[in-house]
Amino acid sequence: MYRTVEKAVKQITKPEADELAAFSMRIYMMLRSGITLSDGLSIMLEESTRESESVLLKMIQTSIDQESSPFFAALQNTGAFPVYFVKMVEIGELSGRLEQVTQALSIHYRREAMLLRGIRQTIIYPVSMAMVLAVVVYIIMTRVLPMFEQAYRELGSTLTPVAQLMMRIGRVAERSGAVLGGLLGGLSLFGFYLLYTRGGRARFTNMIDSSLSKGKLGVKLSTARFTSGMALMLASGTDIEHSLRQSADLVTNEKVKLQIAECAESMERGISFTVASVRAGLYTGLDAGLLSSGFAAGNSDTAMQEIADRCSDEVSDRLDRAIGRIEPILVATLSLIVGIVLLSVMLPLIGVLSTVA
Repeated sequence: MYRTVEKAVKQITKPEADELAAFSMRIYMMLRSGITLSDGLSIMLEESTRESESVLLKMIQTSIDQESSPFFAALQNTGAFPVYFVKMVEIGELSGRLEQVTQALSIHYRREAMLLRGIRQTIIYPVSMAMVLAVVVYIIMTRVLPMFEQAYRELGSTLTPVAQLMMRIGRVAERSGAVLGGLLGGLSLFGFYLLYTRGGRARFTNMIDSSLSKGKLGVKLSTARFTSGMALMLASGTDIEHSLRQSADLVTNEKVKLQIAECAESMERGISFTVASVRAGLYTGLDAGLLSSGFAAGNSDTAMQEIADRCSDEVSDRLDRAIGRIEPILVATLSLIVGIVLLSVMLPLIGVLSTVA
């Protein structure tokens, strides 16, 4: 179909979150219907309308049919799928629960797509306001304030110290107008690139993923991914030591990696997983209690999946709250700047009017 593998690889574009969600759901529906992966990929290839998608599906199908590669290896060989996606598919194949994994991946990436859209929409409005305000403040400092200064001087008054400072800043800004205009234009183009182009959205997603892998949010997210992997492996009957090693590959947060390593060391000394994981700090509070009860009742996979869902929901809630705080903070900041400008201009006028009265 294509002349060379190199040409095919160049035509591949990495799927975005909503495309990963759709891809996972299509695989899930076909597996649930009893259609094999190879036949399912053939159907998807016939229905594909984009060349880049066709190239990607053809490479996956070739790896499976001609090279007898497992599904996760075929995905990995394309270089287009995220590490988390590939690792989860690997766990699904090893545990014999690929159908459940693809459904979970569809839900996960649908949430991620909604999150990224929310972040973009939240950023666009206040950033646009900030740019408009920057232009307005520039005009006030370079054109309006000098006129008020001259008028107040004729009336025997002066501007407030704040207004005088802003006017001096305006003189500096006016001398650097071309540079500032170029900088503003460059930032605008970069923002358009990040939010409205495919390559920019991919970079924006990587920036979000990098920021989410750190701090308390990163700990919760990595814990959720690790626990979800453990739930799938345990549900398939895999021993807990092997489940631990496989699921550890899903973790990106360094703190959680150390906790898992500490848990593995404790288990090698004969300590149970429930005790070792709690001692290592992987699970605390209600999660620790749920884990102990689940293992004691013989429902370890159910307990682990419940903990994973709780962690994922907490991450989503925290992100929603963080996003919700961005716009009010920016609006309050912009309102404060406008208020300072107005007061700086109006206070001397009030003084002049009171003197005249």
